[in-house]
Amino acid sequence: MRVRDFIRDQFKKRLDAAGCLVVYDREGRYRECVMALASETCPVIDAGESIITAREQALNEWLRLARPGKAAKQQRQLVVYVPAGKPETDEDRCRDPFQIFGLGGNVFPEGDGDSYQALCRRAKPDFAVQIETLFQSGVPDFDTVDNVGAGKGWPRLRTLLGVESAAEILVAFQIGRASCRERV
Repeated sequence: MRVRDFIRDQFKKRLDAAGCLVVYDREGRYRECVMALASETCPVIDAGESIITAREQALNEWLRLARPGKAAKQQRQLVVYVPAGKPETDEDRCRDPFQIFGLGGNVFPEGDGDSYQALCRRAKPDFAVQIETLFQSGVPDFDTVDNVGAGKGWPRLRTLLGVESAAEILVAFQIGRASCRERV
């Protein structure tokens, strides 16, 4: 399973259980996964451009969730994407404009099991050792983690060079293409 798909599924499970999900993402790593949750019955509000506007939109959608009527026939949900770290202290939580949505719904990340590394291990449980090795030399992107266990070695090189096989890696190095030198 691709890591993006696994993470999106984890978000979806939390959303289905709570009706509302607030995703804090300081690195901007999960934005694509969160935006994939958007639908007619599930607006995704991105607080990246304006916290004030996003808070107002989230509050309007939150109120729409609570209103009975036509919307009650369809399960409505709400996702708020906050490109900042999750507030850790009580004081920070009091100042967080999206705290009420997390209290009324669910929040990501929630504990050590929601770290990027832990999610990658859970997405590819048969390749935990290889994933640990990747993280020892830095934080890999989704594509690099997806290349782990694809039946081929050197996932980081394959990702950086944009090639699939060992032969293509060798050719890329032998030819010395400018695009390959720039990637490495």
